[in-house]
Amino acid sequence: MEQAIIKQLLTQWNKDVASMTEIFEKQGEANASKQVAPGRNSVIYLLGHMLAVHDRLIEALDAGERRFKQLDQAFLEEADSKGGYPRYNELLEGWKQTNETVAKIFAQQDPASWLSRHHYVSEADFAKEPHRNRLAILISRLAHLNTHLGQLKLLN
Repeated sequence: MEQAIIKQLLTQWNKDVASMTEIFEKQGEANASKQVAPGRNSVIYLLGHMLAVHDRLIEALDAGERRFKQLDQAFLEEADSKGGYPRYNELLEGWKQTNETVAKIFAQQDPASWLSRHHYVSEADFAKEPHRNRLAILISRLAHLNTHLGQLKLLN
């Protein structure tokens, strides 16, 4: 049962990452500054934001070092208004590479490992709150992915 649920979540993850990638590719650098709605996030901001968030998954699952820490300030700590972002195509390539890495990490997890502690919770806190596990990270990141996927679909 656990394995079937995890498989469903991972199938949805892969489908939604592919959908988001398709939108980012379709929009391209020409539409990078386009907002999903007046006064809302721009395409390039969402691309950088999602790249930074998915890059953190590598660290959260104790699967290696992050490659895009330098994006945190512009895309996680500040709202979409500062500009001065890296080139769109560089972010897009990073997005694709990061999601390939994350997909491999996800595929290597067995059902028991999904219920283990993630990098951002201490052992003491995990002992008190075992629901703060890797599966919770997957579920919350899937919800986050779908929030921004919905925004991007407003462009079509």
